[in-house]
Amino acid sequence: MLRVLANPGCRGMYFLKGTENNTALAITLWDSEDSLAGSREASDTIRADTIAEQHLTIVGVEEFEVTTSTFIG
Repeated sequence: MLRVLANPGCRGMYFLKGTENNTALAITLWDSEDSLAGSREASDTIRADTIAEQHLTIVGVEEFEVTTSTFIG
């Protein structure tokens, strides 16, 4: 996770693990589309390293724009 957070413009990361199966989801948050675009090459390298180290399969990589967020406390 620290490698991802070290990218310029990365503002946070969530890592979610399925409770009933062997799945996981990582969500990264970026301060701008330019920061996200600038992270793609490094992210590809991080994913490749993670696959090799942890014997994982990545099903897909998608990008979304946050349109609304609400937090309490």
